[in-house]
Amino acid sequence: METAKEQLKRHEGGPYLKPYRDTENNFTIGWGHLLVDGITITRRVAQQLFDDDYHVAEFNFLSLGIEGLSETRRGVIINMLFNLGLPRFLTFRKMIKALEDQDYERAADEMLKSKWAKQVGDRADELAGQMRKG
Repeated sequence: METAKEQLKRHEGGPYLKPYRDTENNFTIGWGHLLVDGITITRRVAQQLFDDDYHVAEFNFLSLGIEGLSETRRGVIINMLFNLGLPRFLTFRKMIKALEDQDYERAADEMLKSKWAKQVGDRADELAGQMRKG
């Protein structure tokens, strides 16, 4: 089975060693790491940036205080936190409430109703399916 970290890397694509513009027209490098200026990096640096960003997403997950999630559902939330950042993730109030209520069908539905789902396409479909199945 694919780990949350492996899945996240697959979803982000890459590693991109040169900057590219994401769906929001932001410069990004490595595995979904936002940049201010366009620079080139090595694969090792891309891996380090990814690891650092992944740890931030894990920390942000813990800060949410949502308990009782399976490893798969925890991975879904970490994936979203990595992709969105904590401030944008927190706008998913109905989804977060559904998670707290352990209503994973509703949580998946809320994920798919979002602008984010339209932006990331198949990624959202895959993650919503994992949210439903656990």
